Amino acid sequence: MPVVSDHEWPREEADILKSVFAGKADAAMQRRAISYLVEVVCGINQVGFDPDNVNMTIHLTGRKWVARQIQNAITIPLDRLTGESHERRSSGDGPADPAAGSAGGRINRAAARRRTGPAAK
Repeated sequence: MPVVSDHEWPREEADILKSVFAGKADAAMQRRAISYLVEVVCGINQVGFDPDNVNMTIHLTGRKWVARQIQNAITIPLDRLTGESHERRSSGDGPADPAAGSAGGRINRAAARRRTGPAAK
C-alpha cells in the first residue's frame, strides 16, 4: 500500500499558519491561512478519486470532508450550525452554556446526524 507523503509547505504559507497559531496574525493572514488549508492542504476543489487506488480515494475523501466542515463552520449561520435557537445563544460573547450539546465532553451525536445527514445540504 502506498504511503501518503507529508504536504510540502511553501515557507510563506507555513510562516502565516504559525503566526495564526501564535495569535499574531492579522485578519488578512488568518483568512489566507484558512483558505490555504481548505483549498490546498485539504484539496476541496481537487478531484478526490483515484481509479487505481481505492485507499487513496478514501484518503482524499477524508481530506475533503475536513475542508467541508471548516467551510461549513465559516459560512453556515451559527444557530443552524449549532442547532441552537437565537434565544438560547448569548449576546455574542460565546455559547450561552458551554456544556450545551455535549454529554460529558462527548459529541452530541444526534446534532451531528442532523447536520450531516442526507437532509443537510
